[in-house]
Amino acid sequence: MLPYKDRSRIETFANGLRQFIASEPVVSKVVNPIQIEVSIGVAESDGSSQDNPQERLTTAKSHADKALYVAKHR
Repeated sequence: MLPYKDRSRIETFANGLRQFIASEPVVSKVVNPIQIEVSIGVAESDGSSQDNPQERLTTAKSHADKALYVAKHR
């Protein structure tokens, strides 16, 4: 959950985070370095459609989960 109100800023942040994580392999004494990639789902909610904060959170999480699913299958 991010406090940005501009979706393009959220997407820019998410892409930067994804690239940062992918830029450095995880090094271990047990196995060879492991390259990690992440998928990030982005969804937004202005909260105007529902009065209950818990419902807004549940809806936003559901939308983010769907966006994550789409991102994983690109």
